[in-house]
Amino acid sequence: MDPHHEEARRKVARERKKRQRENETPAAKEKRQKTDSASKKQARASTGDHNDITSQEFKNRESVYQQMCQDAGVHYIVPTTGGTNLELKAHTKTRRGDMTRQCNLFNDVNCAKFKAVEADYGKRCADAGVPYIAPDLEMCAAEERQRDTTNRRAAMTRSLTQYNTIDDPDFEDEESKFREACSQCCVDYSSPVPVAGNEGQELKAITKRWRAAMSLKINEPPP
Repeated sequence: MDPHHEEARRKVARERKKRQRENETPAAKEKRQKTDSASKKQARASTGDHNDITSQEFKNRESVYQQMCQDAGVHYIVPTTGGTNLELKAHTKTRRGDMTRQCNLFNDVNCAKFKAVEADYGKRCADAGVPYIAPDLEMCAAEERQRDTTNRRAAMTRSLTQYNTIDDPDFEDEESKFREACSQCCVDYSSPVPVAGNEGQELKAITKRWRAAMSLKINEPPP
């Protein structure tokens, strides 16, 4: 075949393919991208030294990383196999290294930014009358695991943002039980403490705190 003719034919084919991609629907584009991604994964999985993910040795080692990720509260990264039972050793090494780093990330509690955020949480908790949860440090360390920081602050945020509606029938029913029990046991009843600027609601953390205190006194053995 004439080289010039062949080049012209290829150019026409490239232009036609380009127009097809420009005019394809979003669904068709997404499908094509998924197909291309799968093909690339398959190609990557077919070159270099591999680990057999079905071998007992590989499974045992992966179980260690699965448990490590579970304990640390981070996402476990599954092997990259391209639809086969093989994973490139380079991918295994990179994947396991990423999981190890994720599980060992720490916050410096002496960092100015960390202290500022903690001070804000402390003030908000004090203003709302809910307990502040201090950093979880081990053996007087100066670092806290990032997952522990996240979980701790999430718990405080829940305490600061979840409410009980004081005039709700279920809430009032529980309160009436506490009033009656306090009266029978000669214990001071603690009335609901409305949120500042919202007389109809009480923080769930406050409700839980006062009810626990009343229950403790109610259940005290007689002198």
